Amino acid sequence: MAGSSKKTRLLKRDEVPPYLRFNRYIHTGYRPSDLTWRECLVSLTYFHNETVNILTHLVVIFLSAWGLYVLPPWEEITLPYFPAILSIGVMSPWLGSSIYHLFMNHHLGESLYQTLLHIDMLGIWITQTVGAIPQMVAATRCLPWTLRWSIFTLYTLLSFYALVKVLRATDAWARRLAFQLLFIARVCLLLLRVSPYGGGHPDVALHVLCQVGGPDEGSRSARRKRGFGDSDPREMVARRFRLLLEFPQHHAPPCDRGHVPPDRIRRIRPGLAVEEPPRLPPLRLAPTLTLVIHRSSRSPPVLLSGTILFHAFISIIGVVSLLLSEVAALYSSTSNVIDLNPSNFDARVLQSDEVWVVEFYAPWCGHCQSLAPEYQKAATALKGVVKVGAVDAAEHTGLGGQYQVQGFPTIKIFHGKGQKPTDFQGSRTAQGIVDAALKALKDKTYERLGMKSGGGGNGGKTGDVIELTDSNFDETIFSSEDIWLVEFYAPWCGHCKNLAPHWAKAASELKGKVKLAAIDATANREKATEYGIQGFPTIKFFPAGKKKGSHSAEEYTGGRTSADIVAWALEKYEVNVEPPEIIELIDASVLKEACEEHPLCVISILPDLLDCQSKCRNKYLKTLRDLGEKFKQKNWGWVWTSALSQPAVEKALDLGGFGYPAMAVLNQKKKKFSTLRGSFDSTGIYEFLRDLSYGKGITASLQDDGLPKVVAVPAWDGQDAVMEVTDDIDLSDVILDDLDAKDEL
Repeated sequence: MAGSSKKTRLLKRDEVPPYLRFNRYIHTGYRPSDLTWRECLVSLTYFHNETVNILTHLVVIFLSAWGLYVLPPWEEITLPYFPAILSIGVMSPWLGSSIYHLFMNHHLGESLYQTLLHIDMLGIWITQTVGAIPQMVAATRCLPWTLRWSIFTLYTLLSFYALVKVLRATDAWARRLAFQLLFIARVCLLLLRVSPYGGGHPDVALHVLCQVGGPDEGSRSARRKRGFGDSDPREMVARRFRLLLEFPQHHAPPCDRGHVPPDRIRRIRPGLAVEEPPRLPPLRLAPTLTLVIHRSSRSPPVLLSGTILFHAFISIIGVVSLLLSEVAALYSSTSNVIDLNPSNFDARVLQSDEVWVVEFYAPWCGHCQSLAPEYQKAATALKGVVKVGAVDAAEHTGLGGQYQVQGFPTIKIFHGKGQKPTDFQGSRTAQGIVDAALKALKDKTYERLGMKSGGGGNGGKTGDVIELTDSNFDETIFSSEDIWLVEFYAPWCGHCKNLAPHWAKAASELKGKVKLAAIDATANREKATEYGIQGFPTIKFFPAGKKKGSHSAEEYTGGRTSADIVAWALEKYEVNVEPPEIIELIDASVLKEACEEHPLCVISILPDLLDCQSKCRNKYLKTLRDLGEKFKQKNWGWVWTSALSQPAVEKALDLGGFGYPAMAVLNQKKKKFSTLRGSFDSTGIYEFLRDLSYGKGITASLQDDGLPKVVAVPAWDGQDAVMEVTDDIDLSDVILDDLDAKDEL
């Protein structure tokens, strides 16, 4: 695909990989899944299914950056690192989500997609963790230090738990529910904040809810309650800084440190009047979760600074330890999956004469985590038969690179010492892995016997897929007038492996109509470059007829299942296929080719030439050719013969009893046939064949197993029949005198 076409060529939902079909309500407008980094950025200039997501996120980022710079009174904040913490908490989810939606269609495929999705989830986790620091500080400031640090530690542990859950989640609801405990904890902190134990009062609950609700509603409620008029946004935010810790005068909070005279209250902005002095000036909480800390002997900032640093330090250590501890998260030491690494791989796998199934995985990979239970089940089933191991390719990158592992999970089958490993191309289920392992073991056993084992069980014979290389590509494709579908794949590509059984099955079903081929684009870079291959798998379509170079190729736009491939190919076949030839049945080879090489064969018995001369016969043949054109996509065989020329054929198909012309359709594989009972004209024959194509109609069984016997006859020369002229009979010598004689008793 050329770079310029990718900017505007949008696809339907069923034309993109399954991992990009997460929104079932959007059916079109999808970007191709093989974009480069630059092309992903260029997609900002045209409309597609992710445009609204990306632009709305970027707008929020811009407004948040502007608001963080302009609105809060930063001159009142004494902690130099606090603005950075607040900015990270506010911006991280929008940045992570923008990156995810913008680059999800990159040609690196599903492995990069999963990484981008984790970045998106990590942004949400950061705002749920770092963004909660101000709320925790404000809610626990009146509690004993032991209880306070216990709450911080508990929230930190809940944050780690949420991070593990969201990174291992395999669907959208699991990702949402990963944060449910953090949400419950935030609600509990909110309730503590407005309770007497948190230094608050129920009367200010509405102001505290400004942290969760919309700022406009909160400001309107505040103006009604306190009598403020309209003012600029900065002044409104400054007022709300003070409102959130103002309490009714009749209530004294439990941790009240004494009334502070009005002259000690620092004005946030010159000209801002305050009706009542707040009782707790050292700490103010803004609607955007901002802390304002004043230095005073009653509320030193050291404790708050230590609290924030403690939580940030523990969070960083937790993330690092989580990533390091996930090495053994997929398979435990008691599992039947053998842990492989560079120190034991050579001795256990390469120097062994046993068959090994080896998975190259990454602990953070969602598909690897989904595969793990099936892989362990397969390892248990194959115990003592085939060795099953796993390599953490994220840690042992050299070992993965040695076998061109670029996506996760990648499964390879090692056939023994000195033999090249092959890629696993079955379904990622326990049964699929077991089937592939046993087939490899069977092949190895037959090889020792000097025999070749039978075909596999992927639903189609892999031998029906023609393997292409740089050297034989042009000769194979351009010298053929057939229709071709060519897959450009990479051995490490997960989608290519998923496509392989469907590709093989489609090749078997399309045999005789459309040819399917495959070429390893990583090993045959000349052709990959010539056809502009940038993502895998890429499928090219070559129409029927003479082909003149790479510009003859067209893009395949169908689905990735065998049914989709067959349906799409047959549509092209109908357009390009030549109508069938109506062949005269002159010997046994004609009937064999028509009935054994095609799903059905249409056999017509035309009247004898004496009863229907050349003009009449050609009229019937034209009717058959027209119907052959209409049903050409069915790939049926069509033959005809003259009445009584093939008596065994007529007898086997129950023809001739209704006169001539007559017709029967034979399914040699099922040993079934159906006879035309209606009129032998375009309408009658069309309805008869249409019903058969839909599986309708009355059928009968052949009496014999093989094809009817065919007698060799000369082909019709296209001329009229000439009636034979016999000699005249001389009746002069016939005596008729005794004709009137009668016998007498």
